[in-house]
Amino acid sequence: MELKKILLPAHSIEISVEEKDESGNSNVKLLKTVVETGYEDGNFRVVAPILHGYIYNFHPGDLIDVLFLLKDENKGIFTISCRVTERSFEDDLSIISLAVLSEPKKIQRRQAFRVNIFNTYVFKYRGSERVLVSKDISSTGMLALTNSYMKPSDTFELLFDANISGSDHENSPDKIFRIKCRVLESTAEPEIRRYSNRIRFEGMSPTESKYLLQYLYAKQTEIIQSMPEYENYLDKLFSDKSSDRRKNMDRIQKRVHIIGFLNLFIIFLAFVFLLFAQPAPIYGLDRFFDYYRPKVWNIGYLRAALGSASLAVLMGLAGIMMNATRLKRKNDTLNSGIIVSLILGIVIIGFMLYFIVVNDLIIF
Repeated sequence: MELKKILLPAHSIEISVEEKDESGNSNVKLLKTVVETGYEDGNFRVVAPILHGYIYNFHPGDLIDVLFLLKDENKGIFTISCRVTERSFEDDLSIISLAVLSEPKKIQRRQAFRVNIFNTYVFKYRGSERVLVSKDISSTGMLALTNSYMKPSDTFELLFDANISGSDHENSPDKIFRIKCRVLESTAEPEIRRYSNRIRFEGMSPTESKYLLQYLYAKQTEIIQSMPEYENYLDKLFSDKSSDRRKNMDRIQKRVHIIGFLNLFIIFLAFVFLLFAQPAPIYGLDRFFDYYRPKVWNIGYLRAALGSASLAVLMGLAGIMMNATRLKRKNDTLNSGIIVSLILGIVIIGFMLYFIVVNDLIIF
C-alpha cells in the first residue's frame, strides 16, 4: 500500500489519542482533521485537530495512531502508528509533523469513526412511543439520550435516514431503512434529567452498513469543513502558493522598507535646507529703526534643498518600481514611507521652482 497516493493534502483523517481521567481510567479520543502536506520519505504533516474549541496540545515525541478510510479495492479503515516530530504555527494555522513508524493495518469498524451527530428519532419501546436524541453515532452503534430508563438487553427499531441533506445527489428511498438496536447500558444523568444509553446496532445487511458508513463519513467531512481553521487552510492550499508561502520579507522587500525610511529622512533634510535658504525675516524693531534687511535667498542652502528633494523623488520612483514586483498577495500594498516622501519631494520641488522663477534666482 503506497501511502504517498493515500495521504494527500486535504484528505480527511482521524488521530487517536489516549487520555486519563481523574480516576486514572484511560479514555481514547478520535480527533478529526486533514492532511496538510502529503506523505514523503516516511513523514507527513497534518492540521492540528480541535477539541472542545481549543487546539489539541501535542508534544514532540508523542506516539499517536492515525486512521484513514479507503474506498478502492482495499476499502476499509486502516491505522498507522506515528510519532510527533515537530509542531509549528504557520500562516495562522497550527501544524504537527509526523513520522510514520508502522505499515498500514486494517481495523474493525467499531474501533473508529464515531461522529458527533445530534439527530432525533421517534420509536416504539414496550408498547409506548419514545423519543431518542443521538449524541454520537458509529458504524456499530450510538450513544443517545432518552427521557426514561431503558433496560439493558432490550431491543427496539429505529427508522434511519442515511441521505445527506443538501447534497448534490437526490435522496434515495433505499437509504431509508430500519435498524435493530440493543440497549447495552442505560445510565441516569441527573444534571440534565435524562438517561444516557449505549446502543448497539444488530442485523444490518452489507448494503445498509455501507450506506451508514457513507453517511458517517459525509457528516464527518461536514464537521471538519465547518471549522474556521479548515477554511483558512483551504484558502492557503488553493491560492497562489508563490505569494502565500512568503512568511518573511525577502531581499527586495527589505530594500523597499529601507528606501521608505531613508526617503523620509532626506525629505526632512530638504525641508530644513529650505528653511535656511529663505531670506531673513524683517522684525518690528527693524522698521522702528528704519533698518531693512536685503531680501536675499541663500543659494547654497537652496541648492542643497533642491538636490535633496530631487534625490528623494528619484529614490521614491525606484522604490515604487521595486515594490510593484511584490504586489501579488491580497494584503500586499505600496510602502507608505515611499509614497509620502515622493509626494512631499514633488511638493518641495514645485514650491522651490515657483520662488526661483518669481525672484529670478540663478542657482546654477
